[in-house]
Amino acid sequence: LARTTPEYWDCECEQGHVHRKTESKCVACEALQEYQRDSIIREVLRAGLELQNIDGLERQQDYCPEDTPMASDLYFDPTDLAE
Repeated sequence: LARTTPEYWDCECEQGHVHRKTESKCVACEALQEYQRDSIIREVLRAGLELQNIDGLERQQDYCPEDTPMASDLYFDPTDLAE
């Protein structure tokens, strides 16, 4: 069972579905935070977002191993598309 965090919530969007709890509504799909589930810790980390508190963990790598693609790994130079 994947652990979740109360710091973020998921909307219904395919991409960009992880939102901070300070956002009450997704502007894209109009999902309301109060009716959505908390985000899975692994998904928050993959999105390149920081967690303020992970109970019982010494390292964020426990949830997102080094071989897992992170948002920062997905950067590409738009000029690469011109070829």
